[in-house]
Amino acid sequence: MSSLECLNVVLTKEEVVATQTAEALLERPREVDDAYKAHVRTYVPLHAGRGESRLSVEEFSRRLIRQIKDNLAPRGYLTADFGYGKTSTALYLWDQAQQANLVAVPPFQLTRLPSLIVATYGWMKYVLSRSRPSLCDQAEAVYVTFAERSLQQMADESGAALNTLRRWLRDGRLTLDLTAPDYIHFFEQMTALAHQAGFEGLLVLADEIQQYIEPEVKSGAKDPVAPLFNIIQGLATRRNHLAFGLILVIPRKELSVIIDQRGDFVDRMRGLALDLDAIYDQSFPARLWDRLAKEFLFAEHTEAMVRPETLAALGQISVRKDLSNGPRTVVNAFRRIARRYLEQPDAGPYSPVDLVDDFLSGAIRFDGVKRVQEVTTRALGHTLVHGHPDREIAVKLAAAFPEEGATREIQRRCLGVDLRPIFDDLFQSGAGDLVIRVGSVRNPGFTLLGLERGEVKTDWLTLTVREFSRTYYESAEKTTQRAVEGFLDLLTGHVFRPGQWKVVERLRSRMTQNAGLVLEGAFPSAARRFPQRRVHVRVLVEDEPVKDANPLGEIVLEFRLRRYLDWDEETRRHHVEPVELDLEAHTARFTLNLMGRTVGVSRELDTAIGKIVSPFKLTPLLLLTLHEVINEKRRARQIPKADDQLVQYQFQPALLDNALMELLRPEVGAAFDAAGARLVEVVIGQLLEARYGDDYHTLIAVGNWQSSIQKYINALHRLPSWPEKQGQMNVEGLKEDIADLFTLTHTGLDSFMANFPDLIEPVRDFPTRRQAKQGATGAVRFRLHPLEAQIRAWLQASPDTTKVKSAGKTYTLHRLPIGRVYAQATELGYKEEEVDALLDVMEARGLIERDRRGNLREALRQVPSIDEVADAVAELQSSISYLQAAFPQAKEFRRLAEETEKYVAKVEELRTTAEEATIVSLRRTVATRLRDVRATAESRRAELRQKATNLLGRLPGLDVHRRSTLETQVTGVKYADQVNNLRVRLLRAYTRFGNRVDDLRRRLEAVERTLADEELPLSELAKQAAALRDLDKDAVAIYKSGETLAEQYRQFTDWCRLVEDGARLFDDLQVLGDPAQDLLDAFDRLSRDIRGDISAHALDALSNVTTYASRLNELRGQARRLRGQAVEAFNDLQDRYRNELVRIIGYPRDRLWEPLIYSTLDPMGIYQQLYGLVAGALADV
Repeated sequence: MSSLECLNVVLTKEEVVATQTAEALLERPREVDDAYKAHVRTYVPLHAGRGESRLSVEEFSRRLIRQIKDNLAPRGYLTADFGYGKTSTALYLWDQAQQANLVAVPPFQLTRLPSLIVATYGWMKYVLSRSRPSLCDQAEAVYVTFAERSLQQMADESGAALNTLRRWLRDGRLTLDLTAPDYIHFFEQMTALAHQAGFEGLLVLADEIQQYIEPEVKSGAKDPVAPLFNIIQGLATRRNHLAFGLILVIPRKELSVIIDQRGDFVDRMRGLALDLDAIYDQSFPARLWDRLAKEFLFAEHTEAMVRPETLAALGQISVRKDLSNGPRTVVNAFRRIARRYLEQPDAGPYSPVDLVDDFLSGAIRFDGVKRVQEVTTRALGHTLVHGHPDREIAVKLAAAFPEEGATREIQRRCLGVDLRPIFDDLFQSGAGDLVIRVGSVRNPGFTLLGLERGEVKTDWLTLTVREFSRTYYESAEKTTQRAVEGFLDLLTGHVFRPGQWKVVERLRSRMTQNAGLVLEGAFPSAARRFPQRRVHVRVLVEDEPVKDANPLGEIVLEFRLRRYLDWDEETRRHHVEPVELDLEAHTARFTLNLMGRTVGVSRELDTAIGKIVSPFKLTPLLLLTLHEVINEKRRARQIPKADDQLVQYQFQPALLDNALMELLRPEVGAAFDAAGARLVEVVIGQLLEARYGDDYHTLIAVGNWQSSIQKYINALHRLPSWPEKQGQMNVEGLKEDIADLFTLTHTGLDSFMANFPDLIEPVRDFPTRRQAKQGATGAVRFRLHPLEAQIRAWLQASPDTTKVKSAGKTYTLHRLPIGRVYAQATELGYKEEEVDALLDVMEARGLIERDRRGNLREALRQVPSIDEVADAVAELQSSISYLQAAFPQAKEFRRLAEETEKYVAKVEELRTTAEEATIVSLRRTVATRLRDVRATAESRRAELRQKATNLLGRLPGLDVHRRSTLETQVTGVKYADQVNNLRVRLLRAYTRFGNRVDDLRRRLEAVERTLADEELPLSELAKQAAALRDLDKDAVAIYKSGETLAEQYRQFTDWCRLVEDGARLFDDLQVLGDPAQDLLDAFDRLSRDIRGDISAHALDALSNVTTYASRLNELRGQARRLRGQAVEAFNDLQDRYRNELVRIIGYPRDRLWEPLIYSTLDPMGIYQQLYGLVAGALADV
């Protein structure tokens, strides 16, 4: 057959496959077979579209067949909307199952549940008649058995004659009343017949399920889902035992009904579910055409037959249920393409415009609600289109692409002529009333208004945007003014965000001032380095000169907004100028292109106005101007309240976001590797770094920095010596000692040191607890802030001095006007409040004083107080005395008491000598000893508490599962009562053990709570230590009892297993009958021994379970051997009968019965069945 003749496959391919009734499968199966096979020959299975991870039809088929052959009794479903190929796919499954050696019942209408019986029986009989005719009678017998059973029950209940019911059943006037188990047994027997006939399983494909569900739901007489669910549930119980599969073909509507009524129904079939919507996406027509061309050998004609854009257009139409009938529309269009090529081979490839023409003419049927025709006809009649051939073609091309639109590329090349100017003209002239923009933001296209998804918007915002688009002019002065206001809003809302920055002043353009902003704050990334900075933003338009005499901030950001109106659109759209830094003037200059459009707008904005405004007109100028127009309407109260929430908090921010993305795109900040608001942040950081550099070290490190500085000042006051206060001497101690100076926790001290490294620095690491016990200490230095050092330098360099007398001596001190200090510090970057704080710190250090004339003056140094040292020694002496009373056996306290006496003497000596270094040294030593005493007491308390915690943690828990097991009655064989006695005794022991554990836990928790008190008196500490020793002994006894109980419980579970095994053995022995009598006697003896042992020894008998388990296992082994002998004897007899029938009387071997399998449940019956088969064979001869 030639490749052109192969096109007849496309011409004859039917869009709709009629599903046969169950009765048709019974009465005329050959016709059904031929009709279905004719369709299967032209069916091409497809995978899901690109990127889909769902099952393909082929994979679904393979999985279904594999599960049937593995005896998994699979249940599943196909679903899709009307016209989406459910029946065609079911026919493909039917064909594949037949090729895999399964009996497959093809799709049939499931008008009522017994249709499952009728269809399966009818098709099974048809298959057997063509493969194993001898089994047809058995199939009929199975069917009659189930039918007769139902009819007899109905006759008994209604009183109707049985023959009448049979006639009504044949005439279709009666429905069989079968239960779910009836259906399962029927499927089992039919599957067994399939195996007998040499097939590997049975598959049933039930279609048109809505014909069963809808009438029942509408009548409300009964629930149609429950009976079907029971069948599915019954099949689930046959998993691993039945080579049978059931697939339901369910429309999406009925699937929703089922889910609403029985959500677990679908769960039972979730593993085999195929949603065909995943296959019928936009790429479906192209993929189907490609497969058809390859399968039926007309690929060489494809390029001459149809353009790729046409298949893409057909895909966009076919996925829309409001525009088409899905795959049926695709097949109908394919027939039109093939017929046109055969009739007009020189007409050229079928184009998207040809496709729309065929929709308009009715040459393509299955076209939904004819929306394509209506919308296209209306557009063709528009005054802008009618009578203009080029515009008419553009309208048809737009109509062909309702989803993603005719893109610029399609406009350019699809029809061999560049239609882009025509489309732009239609879009601009129609102002969104004729063609609209759809598709992706980066690659938009045009379609007709009315073909887009959803309804045409008529809300306030849409109407306003349309009105704006008609009156918007890029060159108007008003447009520029509005854009500047919009740009200032962009800066205050999207760059200098509230919470980070405060608008000090919004500057209006006038004779001596440019438009702009004065801002104060910091970006989060620089807040710790340069907090609370003042920035002057200047906004210039085109060639506008700078009017401000002096900057109003520490740095200046200059934004020059340009439109490049004398450039062509393509050039200005891509033009960009990088940021320039003028470090000497502390200024950054941005030249921003208001007409740029290289970055696609966001989906949110595209959805809102993309269908109204051309994508190439969505410049920053338009976005900023539209933003200000909306603000003007808000100020005039022209925005409905119902709309303003959406407009103000979603639409306008989207306008500014997209303008920012275009204005500050990556090319603008390429030198800084930043774009958008981040670019402004980086530029400000570099300007501040260049202006202040290492001269500025902020104090504003945290929000409550002034409170932190006050803590630092308080700590300075607590330091004992001026050398320590002034950073000349290390301050030694443990971490808690330093933290106490600030009244901070350890964590608080860490935070302070991290936030203010210029005020305090670690000199020596704080020791670990073990190191501290050995006398180690840490050290910090209360260092001078860089500005303090700078102020001291300014003071020392000042020529202005004054003389001061103190203690009979005269000192020459430098001084400096305080205003000069503030001015010089400001030049370094410091805020006035930072200078205030550091001057207070310097006073606390004893470095400066302030006089009444507004001057700073160097301060005199003072001698530290001896009374402070004496108080510390007294505190140490009192603490040691108390600890000796509480712990007289502690030798370290006696040694410390002797050492303290020496400190008392030293204090008295210092009162006469006043040696500063010695005073500082003694105070440090006493502080160390006090720390050692406190650490020892705390260590004792912590160790005792940890011991109590450990004891609590080691207490055995009460296993809920064990208690539940012990509370459950043991049933089974003769010795079960004695095992129950063991259970009751063990449960009592378990309860007593639990009470002991609970009591010990309560006492330990009381001790632990007491020891948790960090201020616990030492006398109470000793009392709790004694109590804890007693509790430790009780805990040891509890652990031993718990181990004993655990072992007894394990042995008890072995006894429970012995009961279960004994019950199974006893049942097996009874089935074996007389040959097992000796084993039954041995089992009785075992039972008597067990009862006697438990009665005599109670819980002590638990450990004997292994002995009895060994004896029981021996009996089980003997029983297995006895059973094997019975099977062997039966098989030997059967083989002898079969061989002798062939040898002696010449009976044909192929007519012998299938070998019977011996049944231990009914040995007499299986022998009688064998004898009957032998007698039948003899009678046959």
